[in-house]
Amino acid sequence: MSTPQDPNFTPGSPEWWTFKLEYALINRRQKLLQFDRYYDGDHPLPFLSPAHQAEVANAFTRLLTMSKANFCGLVVDTTVQRLRPIGFRLSASGSEASDDETWGIYQGNNLDEHIITGFQEASVKGVSYLGVWFPQPGSKYPQITIEDPLQTIVAYDHSVGGFMRRTAALKMYVDEFTGDERAVLYLPDRICKFYRPAAAPTSLITGTLAGQRPVYLPWLSLGTPDSVIPNELGVVPIIPMRNNGKLLKEGVSDLENVVPIQDRINTNLFLRMLSGYVGAGGQKYIIGSTMMKDEETGEDIEFDAAVDRIFNIENPEAKVGQFDAADLTQFIESINQDVNMLAILSKVPKSMLLPTGQSPSGDAVDAEAAGLVAKCDRQKVPYGEAIEEALRLSRICAGMPATPPDSELIWADSESQSSAAVSASVIQQYQVGLLPLDAALEKLGYSPQAIARFKQQRLHDAMLAALTAPGLTPDGPPQQTPAGAPGAAGGSTDPSNVPGKLPKSPAGTEPSQGITSGTANG
Repeated sequence: MSTPQDPNFTPGSPEWWTFKLEYALINRRQKLLQFDRYYDGDHPLPFLSPAHQAEVANAFTRLLTMSKANFCGLVVDTTVQRLRPIGFRLSASGSEASDDETWGIYQGNNLDEHIITGFQEASVKGVSYLGVWFPQPGSKYPQITIEDPLQTIVAYDHSVGGFMRRTAALKMYVDEFTGDERAVLYLPDRICKFYRPAAAPTSLITGTLAGQRPVYLPWLSLGTPDSVIPNELGVVPIIPMRNNGKLLKEGVSDLENVVPIQDRINTNLFLRMLSGYVGAGGQKYIIGSTMMKDEETGEDIEFDAAVDRIFNIENPEAKVGQFDAADLTQFIESINQDVNMLAILSKVPKSMLLPTGQSPSGDAVDAEAAGLVAKCDRQKVPYGEAIEEALRLSRICAGMPATPPDSELIWADSESQSSAAVSASVIQQYQVGLLPLDAALEKLGYSPQAIARFKQQRLHDAMLAALTAPGLTPDGPPQQTPAGAPGAAGGSTDPSNVPGKLPKSPAGTEPSQGITSGTANG
């Protein structure tokens, strides 16, 4: 897309930022939409030569539709399902417990569900965003939202290095009730809201001038009291969750290297199905027989070969033969090679993409998944930093102190291990004193909330045990045992003095047989 006509806005003004960011957002949409379609399984039809495109597409539409195996969706989902935040610590060095107030903000925004969508969008499109703002009327929780990079874009000050400092952000969307285009511009000191009427073209390109330069249609202010509001946070409240980010690249999609392989797999699937459709049964031929004619049209009537049909040939000297059936092995081997390459580049074990033969052992599965686990652990770093900043800003919105620099998000383990093996290892580390109890429970996969409940239950059990100890009653002070009674100070503890108890036998002897009612046979 060519650069639109510059409206000569003042650099740094809201209108200037909206113009620049809208162009950048629209300019990147095509590639992001391509990744989105591949994730959804909406792949282009396998490659066909121009000469056969229309003919084959019409004749084999169903085969073309069936020639799609959505490995792209599997690559993303296999990674995202191993990313699960389970708690938040205010200080990694000063506290082992999860902070209930901050985690309450997380839960109050239903991020247990929505954050998975954020991870998915970042994995597919290279980046997604977290938006933070003050609570809505009637709610006590600040707002944390997931923003799609098809609607949202962020500008950065690269003079401080990389993507550390955000200078502006823009979100564009269509109001589903009025049909108007809406735009929200986020600046460090204010937030501005704009719209375009529904009757206006919904694109940056609204016409052309000499030289085919697009004409820019400016945004209109909403004209309401909240058209421009101060940003009390002092920073742009749109936070990127970068996937495979680089110093000069905001993020890279997990499908960047997978899409070409996906196309090859689809093409080989189509060729395999086409070869099977045409030649798997063995094409037949007839030599020395004249074609029958249609009595009405005079055209030749072709033989209609099928499993439930036979040929009727009048010429006894005619010969009927059959070609060898098509060999589909080459296509299957080619698909296997492509899946192997896809597994190497995506770090997803082949046993999860295309299981073959006997199921691998547990140790083999763990070894094969080592690359996937390392990939997930790597993605937790930028994702965690983004969520930590969002929670830090949300605490400010809630009137709470900001979190210290060493606050951290708590994640569930990315590695799928045998519960028996993990339990044995953790218990051994706990018994020799390498792990405190809370750390051991965390390694066993319990969330901070579950660990807190365990603490309360252990305290309850200890108090109950103390109240029910010998000599204690729940209703009063310890009861005094009468002197001389069994168990009393100076009293006898010999079971023979206890009514209803049999006397002990002398050492090395057994009780006499036939003792009944305390009397020996005699």
